[in-house]
Amino acid sequence: MKQLREQFNKQNLRRYLGLLASYTEILLALVVIVAILMLSIRVLSELKTMIIGTFTGAAIPSFSQFLSMVFELVIGIEFVKMLAKHTPGSAIEVLLYTIARALIIDHSSMTGALLGVISITILFAVRKYFNDPEVHNHETGGDYIVNGGISMKEVNKRLDADFDESYGHTVAGYLFNYLKAIGKEPTVGCEVHIGEYSFQVYDMEEDLIRYIKITPRKS
Repeated sequence: MKQLREQFNKQNLRRYLGLLASYTEILLALVVIVAILMLSIRVLSELKTMIIGTFTGAAIPSFSQFLSMVFELVIGIEFVKMLAKHTPGSAIEVLLYTIARALIIDHSSMTGALLGVISITILFAVRKYFNDPEVHNHETGGDYIVNGGISMKEVNKRLDADFDESYGHTVAGYLFNYLKAIGKEPTVGCEVHIGEYSFQVYDMEEDLIRYIKITPRKS
């Protein structure tokens, strides 16, 4: 009985609820992906009808309706990325595409269009000035806190480095594959030396590396 109480204490319950929420998000993302694939088939069918109608003179679907479906696909894809990345930037992308769809497709009034343009301007300002940058200097000075979802190409560009991108497209995938190659498990605080830099797992969510600290090695 005591073991059962320990297993279901507050800390463990929070962990179980967190895991349940994470798996629910994954399930929702998969459902959205299935819906995206189904809508993609419809978009291709509409495109085929438009092409045939153009050359035969038959009736073709409304271009506004076709564009609306394409926007819905893009919004769905950005929504899945938001569920996967958990970054403010991905949430802003969803909002940007949603507002853009309303402006272009719904043909709102001049007042609505003006409010939409203002909203987009505010979102761009938030992304530029208030959103946490994906690669930024840490308070200690020379090291960097890097979002695990960004590409190694961007890291090479920002740090003026030359990391081998064949290890992984994203910095999290790169570090995960590197650790696997040398027989280490990714855990918070785990550190390896790669070239002129030290890579340390800064934050994780379950088995996923969320943030990495990159520090130039002292010569």
